[in-house]
Amino acid sequence: MFVLRRNILLTFTFCLVLFGCVNAEEHQKLKADYDAVKTENESLRSQVSSLEAKLDELENGAERLLAKAKLSFDEHDYDQFTSIYNRLIEKHPESKEAKTAKNYLSKIEAIKKKEKAEALRKKKARKTEEARKKKAEETRLKKSLKSMKIRKDKIEGITWYTPYKSLTWHKYIKSYGGTEAPLSLYIGKRSTPWLRMKLYYESSDWLFVKKAIAFVDGAKLDLTYETFERDNSGGDIWEWSDVSPTDWDLTVIERIINSKEAIIRFYGNQYHNDRVIKKRHKQALQEALDAFKLLKQTN
Repeated sequence: MFVLRRNILLTFTFCLVLFGCVNAEEHQKLKADYDAVKTENESLRSQVSSLEAKLDELENGAERLLAKAKLSFDEHDYDQFTSIYNRLIEKHPESKEAKTAKNYLSKIEAIKKKEKAEALRKKKARKTEEARKKKAEETRLKKSLKSMKIRKDKIEGITWYTPYKSLTWHKYIKSYGGTEAPLSLYIGKRSTPWLRMKLYYESSDWLFVKKAIAFVDGAKLDLTYETFERDNSGGDIWEWSDVSPTDWDLTVIERIINSKEAIIRFYGNQYHNDRVIKKRHKQALQEALDAFKLLKQTN
């Protein structure tokens, strides 16, 4: 700022001299001052150029650039390394640092090649696994329909699909390990399929069930139900609620299928009764879901 003010003053003064506003002695003095400032400015410019050169050397010297490049390499920032390498080659093409950096560049190219090969391997493995899962699912879905007990109601035009291991017909119950599944799914189909969910209690004594919940791996989960219907024969009683499952019910059923422990608790007027969902009951639930999915796909 000081130099600028001096330059302005001297320039103004020099103009006065040129226009004859000062005498010869003052003119010589002002000219001398002007020349001195001019020389000083040239010296300052030279110093600035020198400082700029030193600063450039500090920032872009071969050793400095190589150090930065090594740091980028260690941090796996290979794009930054390449940028620094290009500057190093541009400014110091014949330096030993440039040769060292080139060796690092070769390492990076080898690393990228290996990473690309690994990425392709993982992609191939992922596609293979996806294909395996898809084939396994297709096989499971096809098998699920074979496990269904199929009944056709010609009058109503409905085909009913019930998992073989949780048949609703009482005469089969004792042959498959005791009471029927306390929770089951079955499918109805006219033009399109739909799911039904059945809560089922069987005993020799009435419980007069009002509601039921699922207890899954320590969590109490509500289930949809309507009024429980009742029937009896030969000393046995049956109480059940048959509804369209909600999205929440299907979520609970998925958790039951994958659970370590699942129990249905039936609440009556005075008492409650617990029924364990066995492995075969879980399998029947999965079969019903699989068959329903396949029927929707082939509809």
